[in-house]
Amino acid sequence: MRTDQRKKGEILGSLISWCRKFKIDCAVLLYFLKGRCFMSQTNLSKLRLSESDLDFLVHAAHPEAKDKYKLKQVIKEDERFRESFIEDEKVFRRVVSDEEVFLRISPPLFLRFFSERL
Repeated sequence: MRTDQRKKGEILGSLISWCRKFKIDCAVLLYFLKGRCFMSQTNLSKLRLSESDLDFLVHAAHPEAKDKYKLKQVIKEDERFRESFIEDEKVFRRVVSDEEVFLRISPPLFLRFFSERL
């Protein structure tokens, strides 16, 4: 139980540092994440991924993939497969460590990574 709390604390700390870095109102962002207003499980299938989102997911999870086009198609079409990418710890670490992640992925996808873990 304490490990989960510690992990959530680390995730929250990462999110707050991102908010400060990009001058985003942390209170508003945390409100949306805590309530999962638009990122609930029922809305997962409605999450529309941009081409940049798909490129990021594929590159972060499987940079060695030969048929990136096919992989992106499967991510778009298969909700469980898409969820596995969003839950992938390697992809999440990339989101947290990439200083230009806001230029690479859409805000809804960015928030989805954090809402999944809180």
